[in-house]
Amino acid sequence: MKSAALITAGGSSSRFGSGLNKLFVTINGMPVIMHSIRQFDKNEFISRIFIAAQQNLIPLIKSLCASWKIKKSMSIVNGGSSRQLSVFNMLKETSSDIEAIFVHDAARPMIKSKDVSFLAKALDNSTDGVIPCFPVSDAVKRTSPAGIILESIPRDNLIVVQTPQIFRRTTLLKAYDLAFTDKFQGPDESSLVERIGGKIKAVRLSNPNIKLTYPRDLEILQKLMS
Repeated sequence: MKSAALITAGGSSSRFGSGLNKLFVTINGMPVIMHSIRQFDKNEFISRIFIAAQQNLIPLIKSLCASWKIKKSMSIVNGGSSRQLSVFNMLKETSSDIEAIFVHDAARPMIKSKDVSFLAKALDNSTDGVIPCFPVSDAVKRTSPAGIILESIPRDNLIVVQTPQIFRRTTLLKAYDLAFTDKFQGPDESSLVERIGGKIKAVRLSNPNIKLTYPRDLEILQKLMS
């Protein structure tokens, strides 16, 4: 199945602090963003890689990809004002011969090529998309804006969703068309596909793909990836 990887790298890193862009912090001697790019680059299902980034960062990303000898065809596009728009900017650049689309957050550097293959193989004729997940293990409660507990929510069958997520290209395009028509902003691509009645399968990967958001996450990732 011919697939393309769409990697979002357009965030401001505001929650990371220190005035640093978290995607260029190094883990094991490699910038965070390159961990994901290299895994997609060596995967047999991926024919092309797209990256959405702030315009001022595009030269740096191109330089890094050259230094790390990325071999697959690659395009870097301007990131949009939202994650959803950034993904769409990449999606509309994909060609019609692409059957499946991976969408991945560059801030999740623990992805492995074997995970990409596992997700690609899980996208069978009965599904429109496959997303990696882990079950919720903590107690879950809903609060008011003031922080007052309103209810406790049973955690049975609740999951935490990560990336990369994979979808049929034609289905994802339809989902985006409707989202823009309705001015709907979803938390992830899966939510857009769900709105058009798409069938999404949630699967577990062998290891969680932790997102780098706060400085404390960097220490955790460094230990896990050492």
